[in-house]
Amino acid sequence: MRLLFTILKRRKLKQAMKLVEQISPGAFVTVEEVSHSTLTEVASRQERLARNFPRLVRR
Repeated sequence: MRLLFTILKRRKLKQAMKLVEQISPGAFVTVEEVSHSTLTEVASRQERLARNFPRLVRR
């Protein structure tokens, strides 16, 4: 099972849903309206891997 959490503008929802359907037809999708969000951290993919799997990532 794979999970994807994302925040996008409402006008991009139709495009995102088409992409999901192309990649994984029949995927379970839930959409919730967000009135406020706070970005606390932006980490690169490499940083996230290093944090979660320190032995697998060379520095």
